[in-house]
Amino acid sequence: MGLEILFNKTDNFHENVQFDRVALHLVPFFEEQGWHGLLIGNPVSEDYPRFRADAILFYSNGLIIIDFKDYRGEIVMPPKDDDFRTEEWFNNTLTGDRIKIEAGNNHTNPYKQLDRYRGVMKSIIRDDKLLRYVIDENKVCALNIFSGPITLNRETSRAVPYYQLKSELDLHSFLNQYASQNKYEEPIADRFKVLFPAEKWKGDLSIDPDTYYARSDIKHQQIDENILPALEEFYNTDDSSILVLESMDQRLRDDWMKMVNTYALENGSSETDIWCHSSRIARKVNLRTQFDVFSLYAVLYTGNVKSAKKEEEDSITDDENSTDESELSQSVIGFKCDNDIDENATIIIPEAHLVSRSLHQSDLMKFGTGRLLEDLIQFLRLDQTNRKVIFIGDPYMLSYGKVEDCALNVDTLNEVFPDGNIISYRHIPEKKENDIALLSTRKALGNSIDQKYYNRLNYEYDASFLLAEHNDGLNYIREWFSSPLKNEPKHAVLFF
Repeated sequence: MGLEILFNKTDNFHENVQFDRVALHLVPFFEEQGWHGLLIGNPVSEDYPRFRADAILFYSNGLIIIDFKDYRGEIVMPPKDDDFRTEEWFNNTLTGDRIKIEAGNNHTNPYKQLDRYRGVMKSIIRDDKLLRYVIDENKVCALNIFSGPITLNRETSRAVPYYQLKSELDLHSFLNQYASQNKYEEPIADRFKVLFPAEKWKGDLSIDPDTYYARSDIKHQQIDENILPALEEFYNTDDSSILVLESMDQRLRDDWMKMVNTYALENGSSETDIWCHSSRIARKVNLRTQFDVFSLYAVLYTGNVKSAKKEEEDSITDDENSTDESELSQSVIGFKCDNDIDENATIIIPEAHLVSRSLHQSDLMKFGTGRLLEDLIQFLRLDQTNRKVIFIGDPYMLSYGKVEDCALNVDTLNEVFPDGNIISYRHIPEKKENDIALLSTRKALGNSIDQKYYNRLNYEYDASFLLAEHNDGLNYIREWFSSPLKNEPKHAVLFF
């Protein structure tokens, strides 16, 4: 079993750091010794709020309550045993200063602080129906762990043998030498976990630089090199431009996003920003790529609202609408100022197939003009700055509104950015003999859509495909999507 570690994060940063450091070294040490144990960091009990020790260690050699101290240098304790419990302690630091060793707001010195916590622990043991019979309360050790390295002006008082003061460097030797009758047993450990609930310790979250950067290099080697000519042409001029990159492969699109972000910074852009359709999509892209991604609605629009009479739009209002409906008061969310965006910035828009110029509004609210793509181009002032926009998306994915209004449609971009420099590149996946039927069908469907064979789409079936009549298909969809999915569906095709 080794050492089980539970931990509640504290508000004191140094205590969190010191606990992590000690725990990281104890895990392999327990494995080497063949010990079993439970370590609870920052144990908190609603029934015993006066117990505020930094940790509880229950292991093969005994039960120890621990308080961490972040001091190094000489620890100066009162020379007389009578004063050991009551007088202040000091630290002669490595820089020559003499400072008082703090022991919380209610105690004169570290011993007094831990002695109080030990008294509360003894009460906990006496009150508990199990612990009172299996734990000797008088054999509970109180241990101060100083970050160190430290020296002591004297040994701890022999009048209080249960109290020990050690540095982190001496901890392993002490745990090996310590012995008491309070031996580790799993039912007793389970009882401590009930009394002091805590989350599982997450361990070492630091990133190994060699592994981190090696992983990034591997991903860049998978990039479709055919994109490079388009990027070179795109950054051949300092003027505002729009680049459209299209692929049905999500992993390739994510790799493109990382690549163009680096390429932009190395080829004239002063900064890059990554925006996408909504906060929900931004979270998904962030989880996949670890890049900071922001919602277009958060970037473009303010929280300022003005009321306006709802204008009739040909695309959503017909002649049958009543006069009362057309006169509804509508809140319009205005634009932010673009002063925070550098005039030479590159704006990257992943999942750009979701960004559309189609009108999107409700009876009560509208963001900007209600046409997200047009608002984006207007906000960036491409005709007055040197900003560049890169749209990355799936040309075969459904969008909001009309297909032709999608941000990947070059004709639409020519209308919202007239006389502007617009470059497009579409990745055409090659059909391979070892493709599974689902992937072959995906590629064949994309090719059929490109050729506008909408009524003669080419499907390649195998045993993994489920064929269903229309009504049965609806039942399957209800069954599959009746509850939230724990993960994104990665192998699904919608036939309609």
